[in-house]
Amino acid sequence: MSGAVSVCSCAGRKLHARYPPAREGHTQAEVTHTQLPMNGDLMQVAYWIIAALLTLTYLYSGGMKLTQGRERLVQMMRWVDRAPMAGVKAIGVLEVLGAIGLILPPLTGIAPWLAVAAAVGLVLLQIGAITLHLARGEARQIGLNVALLVLAVIEVWLATMWV
Repeated sequence: MSGAVSVCSCAGRKLHARYPPAREGHTQAEVTHTQLPMNGDLMQVAYWIIAALLTLTYLYSGGMKLTQGRERLVQMMRWVDRAPMAGVKAIGVLEVLGAIGLILPPLTGIAPWLAVAAAVGLVLLQIGAITLHLARGEARQIGLNVALLVLAVIEVWLATMWV
């Protein structure tokens, strides 16, 4: 069993890994303990994976809203048919700013609290999008919005590690 990692709980301390696991003839005191990277490293990896997914999605979506006309957008987003184009462009700006806000502040270390604000903004955008689809009777169209909402909520929580 050498080389295996086991997880134990020691008298009120957080769960941590024991490596190497206790072997015959060894006491618990002879085994070195190291913490699992749950709080720091794993949260950062999760943050950057979700941030990358959300950033790619919102840069594409927001970029389309900013650069395409109504005729082209209606083919992909039916709700644009009744929305004022100024509103569609404003949503595009918010999406692009939210995407940038997830990446630049934590990456540069300048105003990292903006990552939380950006994630909250994306949560609010998706709540608005879901509300719009439901009001239009498009309940079957909200799957992607719900997924983006869940990811943005998780990102709010993960982004708090920088504030």
